[in-house]
Amino acid sequence: MNFALILFVLTVVTGALYAVDVLKFRKLRERKYASFYGLSSKPFLANPDAQFYFPSEAHLRATAYLEYGMQENEGFVVITGELGVGKTTIIRRMLDSLDPDKVIAAHLVSARGDADNTLRLVGTAFGIHTKGVDKSDVMHSLEAFLIGLTSKGKSCLLIVDEAQNLSIKAVEELRTLSNFQFGNQPLLRSFLVGQPEFREILQSPGLTQFRQRIIASYHIEPMNAAETRAYIEHRLRCAGSSGSPSFTEDGHAAIFAATGGIPRRINSLCDHLLLSGYLNDRKEFSGKDVEEVARKVSLARNPSAGRTQGAEGGPTGFAAKLPFARDAQGESDDAVKEPLWVEWGASFFPVILIVFLLRSFLFEPFKIPSGSMIPTLQVGDFILVNKFTYGIRLPVINTKIIAINSPQRGDVMVFRYPEDPSLDYIKRVVGVPGDTVSYQNKRLTINGLPVETTKVFDYHHPERLYYSEQYVARMGDVEYKYLNDSDAPAFIPDATRFPFRENCTYNAAGVICKVPDRHYFVMGDNRDNSRDSRFWGFVPERNIVGKAFFIWLNLSSPSRIGSFK
Repeated sequence: MNFALILFVLTVVTGALYAVDVLKFRKLRERKYASFYGLSSKPFLANPDAQFYFPSEAHLRATAYLEYGMQENEGFVVITGELGVGKTTIIRRMLDSLDPDKVIAAHLVSARGDADNTLRLVGTAFGIHTKGVDKSDVMHSLEAFLIGLTSKGKSCLLIVDEAQNLSIKAVEELRTLSNFQFGNQPLLRSFLVGQPEFREILQSPGLTQFRQRIIASYHIEPMNAAETRAYIEHRLRCAGSSGSPSFTEDGHAAIFAATGGIPRRINSLCDHLLLSGYLNDRKEFSGKDVEEVARKVSLARNPSAGRTQGAEGGPTGFAAKLPFARDAQGESDDAVKEPLWVEWGASFFPVILIVFLLRSFLFEPFKIPSGSMIPTLQVGDFILVNKFTYGIRLPVINTKIIAINSPQRGDVMVFRYPEDPSLDYIKRVVGVPGDTVSYQNKRLTINGLPVETTKVFDYHHPERLYYSEQYVARMGDVEYKYLNDSDAPAFIPDATRFPFRENCTYNAAGVICKVPDRHYFVMGDNRDNSRDSRFWGFVPERNIVGKAFFIWLNLSSPSRIGSFK
C-alpha cells in the first residue's frame, strides 16, 4: 500500500516536471530570438511575406509567363512546381499587383470532390449565387456576369490553385469556360497552378482539346546552390542583419544538400538553426551544425538538388516569345504588398467625389510595379501624375478638350500601353514628333546629335546582388541618371509589328526610328531591363495620361519622398 502510494506520488511529480519542461520549451520557441542576433524581425517565417520576396531566376521566369498570359487575354497558363517552391508567393504577388478597377480576379483553391461542382465553385469564387441552382443556370449566370464586366472594359481572371486535385472531368469543365466570348474577345483568362503530378493529368487522352488551349506552361525548379545562399543572405538583410547570424561555407553547402533549394524547407531548417543557436549561445553555424539540426527536423538529404532546365512553352510555340520572359525583370515585377491601412486607403480613395474629380482632371496617384525606371523610380514608389500638364482630357474616354503643353524630351510620362490600353506604363520621353532617334551600341542620339552623357559610379541593385553601369544624361534642362548592363546585347530582340514600323530600321547595333506626327518615342532609364518603344513602337498622343513629377510615399524608404526629374 505504501509502495503504491509512493509510486503514485513519483508518477505525479515526474509528470508535472515533464509538463513544466514542455511549457518552458514552448515558451522559448514562441519567444522572438531576433534580439539575440540583433535582428529587427524573424527572417525565416513559414508563411509567405512580400517583404522577404527573393527574385530567383525561376520565380522571375514564372512571373513572366503569367504576365504573358495577362497580355494574351485568352487560353490557359499552367504553372507547376514542387511543394514549397514558391508558387503561392508568385500568385499572391501577381494578385497584389493587379488594378482592381481593370481586372476582376477569382482565386480558387481546388479540392478533391465531385467534378460536377466545379462550375459552381468557379461561380462562387466570382461572388455568384450557385447554391441549389442547376448547372445550366450556373453557366448562364456566369456567362452573363463575365459579359457584364467585359462590356465595362474590365477583364476577368480565374486562378485555380492546387490544380493537381482536379479530376479529368473537372479540367474539362474548366475548358468549357474558355468558350465564353464577347464578340471575338474571350471573356476569361485562366491560370492553373499545381504540383508536378498535374502535368501527368494533362497528358490524359481525354484532355486533348484542353492541351490545345494551353498558351504557356512552366515548371518552377528549386534554386541552385548559389541562389540558395543568396536567398538566405537576402532574408537576413531584410530582417536587419549586420553580419549575425552567419554560416560557414560548408554550412551553406549543408543547407542546400538538406533542402534541395526549396524555399519552404530552407525557411524551416534555418528557423530551427537560429533557435538552436539562441538556446546554445551560438551565432555561427557550420555544416556539422546544419546536419545535426536537419536530422532533428527530419529534413532528408537531396542528392539531386539544384535547378535543371524547366519545361517551357506551350502548344502555340511560346518558346519563340522568350524575350518577353526576360523583360519580367524590368517590366513585370510584381508589386510589394503594403500594409492594410495603405491598401484600404487606396481602395476607398476614388469613392469620394472630390477625389474622383482630382484624379480625373488634376492629379492621379500611381504605384511603380517594376524596375524599368531604376534608378529614377524604384519598385514600391507611389507617385503623383500631373494630368493637366499636357492638356485637359475627359475621364474614361481620354479625349483632349483643352490643349496646354506637349511632352518634352526628358519628361517622365505615364501613358496607356499601345498594345493594351487597359494597362498604364511609365517611361521617359526621348523623341518627339519629327525626331530621328538612334539607339546604337547603347548610345542615344537625337537628330544626329549625341545626348550629353557622363559616366558616374556603378549602381548597386540591393535585391539582386549585382552592379550596373550608371550614367548622367542631359536633355535640355532635364538631367537624369540611367543604367546600362555591359553583359546585355545591343540588338533589339523580338520587336513587334507595331504601327509605323516602316519608320524604324533594326540592326545588330540597335534601332533607328523617325518619330511620326502626334507620336512619341519613350525608353526606360533601366535601359537593358525595360520593354519600351524599341520593342513595341511609338506612343500615340491620344494614349497620354500625364507627367509624373512627385514621389509621395515609399514605405521601405521614406527619404525618397519628393520631386524628381
